[in-house]
Amino acid sequence: MISRTGPLQLLISLILLPLSYSVHFLIFLINECIRLIVRVIAYVRFGEEVTWIENGSDACFTRLPLKGQTRNAIALFTVPQGTLTLEKVAQFFEEKVQYYMDKSDKRAYANLENILSSICGYNCWRRDPNFNVRNHIEQLDINVTYTKEKLENYFSENSASHNAFPDSKPQWQITIVPKYDDRSGVIKSKLILNYHHAYFDALCAAIMWRNCLSPGAELLIDPMKSRIPTLKNILMHIITFTYFPLLFVLINFERIMLTTWIPNPIKICPRTKYYSLTENPTFTTDLKKIKKWASSVEGGVSVSLTNILITGVWRGLLATFPRERLVKKLAFSEVAVILPYPDESLRNRLTSFSYPMPSSDNKGTSLSEGSRLLRDLKLTRKKSTKAIMGPEMLATYYYQKFCARLPNIMSWMWLKGTYSSIYISPLPWSKNKGAYTSPRCSVPVERLEAFTPHLNDIGLSVACLTYGNEVMFGGCGDSDWMSRQELDNFVQNISREIAKMAEIVDNCEMDGLKMVDLNV
Repeated sequence: MISRTGPLQLLISLILLPLSYSVHFLIFLINECIRLIVRVIAYVRFGEEVTWIENGSDACFTRLPLKGQTRNAIALFTVPQGTLTLEKVAQFFEEKVQYYMDKSDKRAYANLENILSSICGYNCWRRDPNFNVRNHIEQLDINVTYTKEKLENYFSENSASHNAFPDSKPQWQITIVPKYDDRSGVIKSKLILNYHHAYFDALCAAIMWRNCLSPGAELLIDPMKSRIPTLKNILMHIITFTYFPLLFVLINFERIMLTTWIPNPIKICPRTKYYSLTENPTFTTDLKKIKKWASSVEGGVSVSLTNILITGVWRGLLATFPRERLVKKLAFSEVAVILPYPDESLRNRLTSFSYPMPSSDNKGTSLSEGSRLLRDLKLTRKKSTKAIMGPEMLATYYYQKFCARLPNIMSWMWLKGTYSSIYISPLPWSKNKGAYTSPRCSVPVERLEAFTPHLNDIGLSVACLTYGNEVMFGGCGDSDWMSRQELDNFVQNISREIAKMAEIVDNCEMDGLKMVDLNV
C-alpha cells in the first residue's frame, strides 16, 4: 500500500488543500439540499413514523442492488434439541422485549423494539404498521437432520434471497433448525439470526445479548484496547484534516488499483458466496498462553488476543493456498480497536494494513519454530499498531462518513470498490456462556458462531466469535476468488495453526528456550 504520510505527502496535501476542500464543500452543500428535499418528501408521505439517518454508512445502501454481494450478518446459536419452536421464540420476543416493563412500568426495550419493527431505506427508517414478529420466524423441515456441510450449502444456495429481504417489512429473520448433527453424538438444534448490517454491528449485538438475554454476561472486548489522551486525540484530528485531501485521493486510488486476490482459476457462474464454519474451536486458554509467552521471553513483545488471532489467520492462509494463488501483499481490513468518542460511547474502528507473503517456503527456515512465531507476532503487532495511529484510521472513518451522505446514485463507488483482500471481524461476545431466560423457556446456548457480511468485492471475510472459553471461526468467500474447498480448508486451518502455535509455546517452555531480538 502507498505511504499516506511523510514530508512529501504533507507538501502535496497543502497544495491540494484549498482546491480539495472547496470541491468537497460544494458537493456537501448540494447533497444537503437534496437530503432536505428527501426529508420533506419522506415526512409528507410517511408522517411522524420516519426516523432520519444522520450518520453511518450501512443503512444508506439498503436498496442498492449489487449482484453477488450481501449486506447481511448471520449469527448461529446451538441449543439442545427441541427447546425452540416458532411459538416459543415469538412469545419470548413479545414478553421479554416488545412488551417488557421495567420497575417504573415503562417499556424497558422500547428503542430496541422500535429498531426491529422499522424498515430501513435510503436515509430514513419508518415503522412497519403491520409488524408481527411471527412474520420474521421460519422453521426448517423437522424430518431433515442438518450437518455442517448441509447448513453451509443452505446459506450458499439462499445467499441471493438472504441478500434481498423484501422492502415491505423490517429486514431481518430468525430461522429454526430443529435437528442439527454437530458430530458430538447428540442431536442439537440451531437458531439462526440473519439481519441487514444496518440494524446491528457486532458490538451492538453483544450488548443486546447482555442486556436482554443474559444479564450476567461479561463482554469480552480485547482488540487493541487503545485509550488515546484528549490532547493526542485532538492532534490526530488536526493531522488528519491536513493530510485528508491526499488521503482521500490515495484511498480511492487503492480501491481502484489494488490487486486484492488471484482470481479463482475455475470460474463459477453465476457468481456466488461460499460459507464455512470451523469444526474445532480455538480455546482462549491457548490464546492467553501465547500472549503470556510472547511478552515474557527475551526480546518479546506485548500482543493482544486480536494480534494472535490475526497471526493464526495469516498462517492459515499460507497453509491453505499455494504461493501462486496469493499476491505479494495481501491487504487486511480489521476491526482492531474500539475507541471512545464524545458522541458515541463505544465505536468500532476499521483499520487497513498489508502483510507481505513469503516468496518461498525456505524463507526463515534457519530460525527455530519459536523464533519464527515471535517474528510473526511482532510483525502483526507492528502492522496493527501502525494502522491505528495517526491519520490513516481517521481518514477511513471520515471517508465512510462522507460517502454515507452522498446521494444513493453515487453509492456504488463505495460498495463496488475495495481497499483490502480480507476483512476480519473479532466479535467480542461474552467471557461466560449464558442462556435465554424466560418464564416460558430457559434455553442454554451451548455455542455461538457467526458470518460477517460481504461488504463489497473483498475476496474473503472472517468472523472470530468468542463465547465462553471458545473462539469459533466463520468464513465467507467469493467464487470469483476461491473454490468452496479452498474456503473450507482455510477456515479449518486457522484453528489448527493456532493450536500449533500453542504447541510451539509449550515446547519452548519445556526446553527453557530464550529468544533473541529479531529486530522486526
